[in-house]
Amino acid sequence: MEEVVKQYCKNDILIITPNFPYENDPNLFGFVYNRIKKYNENGLNADIAVVNDSAMNVQEIIEYRGIKFLRTGYNQLRDLLLEKKYKKILIHCCVPKYFKILNACNIMNTQIFIYSYGNDMIEELQNVTDRFKVGELNDVKKYNERPNVKFIFISNEAKSAMEEKLGFKLKNTEIIPLFINGKIFEGVNQNIQQISEDESIKSEIKMINDFDNVEKIEVPEMKKTPTLSISIASYNVQKFIVQILCNLLRSKYADELEILVVNDGSKDNTVKVVEDFIKENYHGKKDCSVIRLIDKPNGGHGSTINKGLELATGKYFRLLDGDDYFIVDGLDRFIELLDKEDSDLIFTEYYEDYAITGEYKRTNLYYQITPYVKYTLDQLTENGFGIEEWGPLLHTTTYKTKLLQDLNFKIDEHCFYVDNEFNLMGLLAANTVKLYPLYIYSYYLGRPGQSVSPEGYKKNVKQLETVTMRVIDEYEKRKNTLSDGKKKYISNHMVINLCYTMYWIVTELFTDGKEFKIFDDKLKQYPEFYNNKKFVTKRVELYRKSNGKLVWANRLINKLHR
Repeated sequence: MEEVVKQYCKNDILIITPNFPYENDPNLFGFVYNRIKKYNENGLNADIAVVNDSAMNVQEIIEYRGIKFLRTGYNQLRDLLLEKKYKKILIHCCVPKYFKILNACNIMNTQIFIYSYGNDMIEELQNVTDRFKVGELNDVKKYNERPNVKFIFISNEAKSAMEEKLGFKLKNTEIIPLFINGKIFEGVNQNIQQISEDESIKSEIKMINDFDNVEKIEVPEMKKTPTLSISIASYNVQKFIVQILCNLLRSKYADELEILVVNDGSKDNTVKVVEDFIKENYHGKKDCSVIRLIDKPNGGHGSTINKGLELATGKYFRLLDGDDYFIVDGLDRFIELLDKEDSDLIFTEYYEDYAITGEYKRTNLYYQITPYVKYTLDQLTENGFGIEEWGPLLHTTTYKTKLLQDLNFKIDEHCFYVDNEFNLMGLLAANTVKLYPLYIYSYYLGRPGQSVSPEGYKKNVKQLETVTMRVIDEYEKRKNTLSDGKKKYISNHMVINLCYTMYWIVTELFTDGKEFKIFDDKLKQYPEFYNNKKFVTKRVELYRKSNGKLVWANRLINKLHR
């Protein structure tokens, strides 16, 4: 994306649209082409991004009748907005996926113009508004509250129809008629039909240039005892961190938060960006800001968890990765509930933010747990109930801070996959559990280089081995102090799943048997797991008998056993 930005994206205004005319379809979105052509004739120059489902893996610059545009996908558009800060963004024919992109980017100082050309937005937002009625985020309502967002309609009738559909009034709107082939589009209210196309365009451009509202973000003073400490693992996140902080500070209970930005030896400007943000937006007493910047040498994800937990002072503790973010609506309700809560562990659900497809999906991991009912962990580990399928995850868990601090457990540093160790900590420390059916966390998925890919597993096999053996070691040390339910869950789910994954990696992704022999020898000191039939297959037994030498024939053996 950086090369495309250098090649094409040179203006300070961006136009986003789902379609644009092509040589083989000159009538496709001709009204948008016509509008942009008039912009250019009147001195308003902009970059143009045509973004839709058919261009997910595309990145090309196309020219149509004198106008160049970038045809690209959702994740590439997100990357563009993270790389380049536009003064103004004009969205002609908004689709819900565009909101998801904006949600992940810092647009507090950017003016956003959302154009509707009749029923297009109503039709596109039908599913969003329906889902909102059952609790999903309503992006239109959220953006309607932002002072730097303006909604543009072709007529008062179109505006009224949208407001009726949404169920609320839009705060900042403008009526700009639509001209097709120089004539005003039929159906636009009569009182503006005398306006010529040139007059309309000039009026619109003046509106675009004059509208300079920005969103004011206030960093409040922190309460003596915060309700929730949020530890943000921050390594080279200068592109993400401001939006992460803005989303947290948009909460009406921002003063009940403690936001720990744990910089893990970043090589970019993460520290300066956070320092500048605090300086610009915090005006309270010295050292009382809800944002605390902790600058430490690089130690990996585990080290950021260790440091955040060490310094946390809130009643509850939660993690946030430096390229994910929290959903304000869910966070507000969450804080209200936590104020009166006493359970050790709180489960919530999360959104899966798929980068490539632009999809935004809700999880339903804990459907077997009755919301708002306090359970013990033993109750939730009974067969076919509770957390048999999904237990604690980084994106779903909030713990009493003191319980984790008193555990005297340091997570491995300079190591991937340590979320397994954090999940183990929670299981060791917590006894009482409650589910809030809230969606708080937005988890960014599908981008290149994530460590859960086969390539990532192979590259980082030693680190997964370290985590696997650490979980087993801690379990063995502490199992005599654990309840039956905890022992059952840690053994049957955490340990067995990790061992299963390790044997899969060392037999499917490696061919020389060396990694198989190393892991197998380490596991041998724990007979309870070494002989477990859930992952000790006939193939594993064969490789053990051959001292790992037959691993090279794994594919052939797999084929013969089909």
